[in-house]
Amino acid sequence: MKEKIEENGGRLFLTRDPLEIMPGVLTTGEVERITDFEEVGIPLKTLNEEGRVVEDVMKDDISLVANVKGKGIVIVSGCSHDGIGNITKKAIKLTGEEKILAIIGGLHLIDASFDRIRKTVEALKGFDIDMISAGHCTGFEAQVELYKAFGERFIPLHTRMKFEF
Repeated sequence: MKEKIEENGGRLFLTRDPLEIMPGVLTTGEVERITDFEEVGIPLKTLNEEGRVVEDVMKDDISLVANVKGKGIVIVSGCSHDGIGNITKKAIKLTGEEKILAIIGGLHLIDASFDRIRKTVEALKGFDIDMISAGHCTGFEAQVELYKAFGERFIPLHTRMKFEF
């Protein structure tokens, strides 16, 4: 609850726009869904302002982008409901940096069709990516396809991992 966050010294920023947390580190804000194959991935519901249950299109699924000076960007996603291709395009647009040091997080392909997994992997191959570390809601089949496409540049994400750039 907002009150509890503030009571404990936290500050809550609700915004649809990207938010710079510190120089070189920002959130994506809402991500435009450009691709025709990426989707939320699961049917979700939420309450609207009138208290009615409606479809949740996950417009608040933001990612974190860190611009590592002189090296490239690191994208940290939660579940990638906007699609990792769309998120990557947004990160490049926000930073002006096309070199991607890493994509880390969930890619929400666990229940995706093989066609969608294949299209996602092909889209990622179109970017200059040094490393992808995906887990959580990515799914085993998608991890296999990522490994086949990226080889040693793909690392399954797991607890206690440490990344240095």
